[in-house]
Amino acid sequence: AFIFSENVGTLLQEQSRLSSFTMMKILPEILNMTLHSHAMQELLKPDNKFDVIIQSYMFNEAFLALSHHFNARVIGFVPFSTLPHIVSLTGNSAPYSYVPLPFSGHTDDMSFLQRTVNMIAGQFVSLLYNCCAYPKQEKIMRERFPDFPPLAEIERERVDLIFSNNHFSNESPRPQTPNIIYIGGYHVQEPEPLTPEVQKILDNSPEGVVFLAFGTHVQVEKLPKEKIDAFLNTFSKIPYKVLLKYDGFLANKPENVETVAWIPQRGVLAHRNVKIFVSHGGKGSATESLYYGVPVLCVSFFGDQWKNCEDIAEYNYGIHLPFQDVTKETFENAFDELDSNPK
Repeated sequence: AFIFSENVGTLLQEQSRLSSFTMMKILPEILNMTLHSHAMQELLKPDNKFDVIIQSYMFNEAFLALSHHFNARVIGFVPFSTLPHIVSLTGNSAPYSYVPLPFSGHTDDMSFLQRTVNMIAGQFVSLLYNCCAYPKQEKIMRERFPDFPPLAEIERERVDLIFSNNHFSNESPRPQTPNIIYIGGYHVQEPEPLTPEVQKILDNSPEGVVFLAFGTHVQVEKLPKEKIDAFLNTFSKIPYKVLLKYDGFLANKPENVETVAWIPQRGVLAHRNVKIFVSHGGKGSATESLYYGVPVLCVSFFGDQWKNCEDIAEYNYGIHLPFQDVTKETFENAFDELDSNPK
């Protein structure tokens, strides 16, 4: 049983930048919606039996009640770099001096000031977790399962293993006990088949293709006009075809730009004609670009994207340009550097 919530996308779609307080506000809503959903009622039917639950693990510990309900063991799945309070479940440590928080925007090469801020932020997250998030989780679980033991007890007894969506090749050095397993790249299997429309665009572009896609929660068509104009200004000057994930009509579109509402990303990145990937720097996209060897112009928006993009720049397979810094000049300069520098 892989525990998740289909409501996450709806609640996050309008968020351009997430803070810890925003996460604290919306995640209890997500949990309540999920625990009282029809799908959950079906899952909890007496005939259902599970031995192991793989549970995405971030401020959703209330789902641990399912492991008690089914008398199952738990594997925690972390979609990004692990937070200190998560690695502590395995007896591991994450020293603030050289293990950056996943939302910090730093690599392991931190200045003294950055290490200090990393420590303060880490302590703040732990405080926020213990004093605010955990009591809310407990309350939510009690509303649905009033007779269950405390969450902390379930957590200690049933969480045996952590799957971390990282890989040592693109993650800064850190301690790792044997019960934290790196599975970064697990989702990069066979490329998805391309739609006839996308296949035709890629096959007919021997000069090269630039691919722009900002993931599920950042819709290009909803970005400020000046940011879209900055992208189009550069694209109008390059000798490549541009494949742009964009749902709707795009005014003043250069002749070399093709818009498609939905694009099979792995299939596109695997194509021989794709030269550059303009990405938001989500963990999945960062892993795919590395796997398929496509340089990245990384435009970070929120969350772990800042650190992912900094890692991409640090390991020299892309350039990081935060979204708030995007202008016609900065985007063009970053693109030219990515396109012309042999490294």
